[in-house]
Amino acid sequence: RLLQDEGQFLDERPDTDEPSFVMHWVGELYPIWVKESNNGFSISSTTFKGFVDADGTEMCLEPVQRPANFQPRRTLLSMRTTHVVQPFLSKIWAHRQLMSAELSVKQLSLAANELWLFHGTRESAAECITENEFQVRMAGSNRGTMFGPGIYLADSVTKSDEYTDPDPTGLRTMILCRCTMGRAIRQEGGGRECMKVCQAGGFHSVKGRRAYNEYIVYDENQVYPEYIIWYRRVYNIE
Repeated sequence: RLLQDEGQFLDERPDTDEPSFVMHWVGELYPIWVKESNNGFSISSTTFKGFVDADGTEMCLEPVQRPANFQPRRTLLSMRTTHVVQPFLSKIWAHRQLMSAELSVKQLSLAANELWLFHGTRESAAECITENEFQVRMAGSNRGTMFGPGIYLADSVTKSDEYTDPDPTGLRTMILCRCTMGRAIRQEGGGRECMKVCQAGGFHSVKGRRAYNEYIVYDENQVYPEYIIWYRRVYNIE
């Protein structure tokens, strides 16, 4: 009965009241409701929700907010609490090691703040970049330059996808790059002052913190275009 009460406020909980299973983690029990879809399974619990793909190769978990009228209660292990035990403080992704690939025999340099980042563009531009390297003088030829003329990258494929254009068959292109960020300026808004600070010395790049993280460098030598990714958007309409 307690498990059923715990799940009453969940928006994505399946029709059944009984949880699919109970998870023991960090000294607490969490009822888990699982709902199957065409491409995987959605997971709902008392303080987090998530998704597992159909092949079980990738998983995403993120916290959920309890209702404003939440009252102190006893946990499933009968411990008195006035707060919510939250195992996930932010959205996280995980994958099975067997399903991952080594992108390069040379490991990223942590000392140089080297990252794998995405760059969305047209197919013709992607092939030109991989053959001739990036060119800062071409900055802004596809989209704007909020942080000044530089090479713009992202750690989210969703963000980089915004800068792609499909061919007649719907095929899009994105470049996976090794980027040496070095000492980065964290910039919340737009403006070219950050570019001037980098060029004056002391910093090597800018990390724009908006809806998605953006990474900007002003020296072509800091970015190596390692792979071209061809893909199509898949719209999951139920």
